[in-house]
Parts: sequence; C-alpha cells; structure tokens
Amino acid sequence: MYIEALDLRQLSDYKKLSDFLVPFGLELDLVDGAYVLYDQRKWVGCGCKYRNVLKNFAIAPEYQSQQLLEPLLQHVKEEAFKQGYLKTFIYTPKSNKALFESLYYRLIVEDDKVCLLENGHPSFEDVMKSYETNKRGVTGAIVVNANPFTFGHQYLIEYASSRVAALDVFVVEEEASLFSFQTRMQLVKEGVAHLSNVTVLPSSEYMVSRATFPTYFLKDEKRVNRHHAQLDALLFAKGFASSRHISTRFFGEEPKDITTKNYMDICAKILPEHGCNVVIIPRISADETLISATTVREGWKRKDWALLEKLVPSSTLAYLTSHEYP
Repeated sequence: MYIEALDLRQLSDYKKLSDFLVPFGLELDLVDGAYVLYDQRKWVGCGCKYRNVLKNFAIAPEYQSQQLLEPLLQHVKEEAFKQGYLKTFIYTPKSNKALFESLYYRLIVEDDKVCLLENGHPSFEDVMKSYETNKRGVTGAIVVNANPFTFGHQYLIEYASSRVAALDVFVVEEEASLFSFQTRMQLVKEGVAHLSNVTVLPSSEYMVSRATFPTYFLKDEKRVNRHHAQLDALLFAKGFASSRHISTRFFGEEPKDITTKNYMDICAKILPEHGCNVVIIPRISADETLISATTVREGWKRKDWALLEKLVPSSTLAYLTSHEYP
C-alpha cells in the first residue's frame, strides 16, 4: 500500500477521482490537494484538502475492514501541516462522525445529514470564549464582507444600531475578496465611528469561511450546498449568538446574489429556532442606482469618481482615490 498525490491539472485524473467519489455520495468541489491510496496500482482510497479543510475521504468497500482511513487521514493532515496549518477541519457525512471522532477529531456542529469536526487549537470553544461579553440589553448583529464598505452598509448598520442597545458588526475574515481583510476591517471601523453602540469584530474561521461554508465562495447557486449554509447558521446560533447574547441578526435585502439570498432564507428558518430573530432591511439606492459593492468595484476600475461619491462614505472614497485598481 502507498499514497501518491494526484495531479488535478490532468483532466483524466480529475474525472477518475470524481467518478471514484460518486458511489460514496461525495462530490468533488474546491480542493488544492488530492491523495490516492493504492494497492499495487489499484485505487483503493482517496482523501482531499483545501487549505486546512480535509474532505472527500473514501475507502473501497472491499478494503474497509483494513483500517486504512487513519494512515490516509494522517498523510493529508501532514500535507496541510507543511503549508503552516496547525488546525484542520473535516466536513463529512454524519454517518462518519464516530469514525473521525475515534481519530481525535472534535465535533463542532451537525445537521440531519452532515457534520463539521476539528483537530487542533484554538478550538471552537476557545474562540467563542474570546467573544464572551456581559449582557448589554437587546443586542443585534450584522455580518458584512464590505468589499468595500459602501453607503449601503452604513445605512444597514445605522438602521440596526437604532433598534438595539448594542450592535455587533462582524467582518468576514476569509481572504476571498478583492480587498484584504485588514483593509475591509479598517474601512468598516471608519465608516461606523460615529455610532457609539457599535462594536466591529473579526468573524473568525467559524463564520462564512471556507471551513464552515466552502461552496459560498464558488458563487454558483447550482453548487451551493444547503448543508454548508445550515452548518454556518447553526454555528452562529450556538456559538456567536450565545457568547455575545445576540437576540437579532440583521440582513440587507439581496435582490441579485442568489447565493446570499438562499443563505439568508436558511438563516431565517434556523436562527429563530435558537432564540435569534431575523430582520431583513431593504436596500437603498443613489439616483436610481442600487448601491452595491459590485457597482463600486466596477466604478473604481473605470475611475468614475463622480459615481463613487454617491455610493461610498468619504473614508472609503479616500482609500479608493489613493490606490490603483489591481
């Protein structure tokens, strides 16, 4: 038995791996590494990863009694470790939960079909403790990517902050946007500095990240996994809402992005079941132009400063005018 990395640039190998996963009910989506277990030259198992998310583990039925998962898992885990990841996640069907728990992975959250587990530190519990706060009266929350921060984001936050005693604004920490997390975080802080009851916080890897919601970043509604969205919503309800005493989560209305709209619909169903209300706020327009980060990025690319003055606060405009579109 031996393990080899697969070259996913070879379409024939990619298809062979995809076909191998089908009988196990697994779909090949976003991966940066695939590893095949061979007996002689016969494929008998595989495991994949994307950054520090391990997935798509499968062992051929006739080999499942030979305890081959552990060495395969260890190999993929070591590949992630070589890239600097000290903590790894596993997204897997719920039927495999006990198996991975026996290999020292901790369950974080599960729904009716799938579960998310982790190995390493800091743990989910450790991170949630770092967010803990004393009760602050009626507390709300908004999650923004802010790519970049616009008048639309500012309006949503002002509206929400006027209806709660305290408002948490979580900025998505995942680096999957045109603007870096540090830039987005700074622009949000500058854009809400006039609101004394608003706290701007990083989202951590437990909220809208490639670990909790990998298919969100594919931006293809046909490939967005309902279970990914459900797990992300459950993590918010059981972790963040509990630690920060959040009773209401506010969303901006999403007329165009089907991925985000579907996620909002799932949150609107799940969060109230855990004591967190959902409020959807209508978007605003500027001279009949719907304010969106997409429109801002397009205007920045064209250096249409007259348009951008209508769409973003002065702090964001100052950043855009002092930087070239990449």
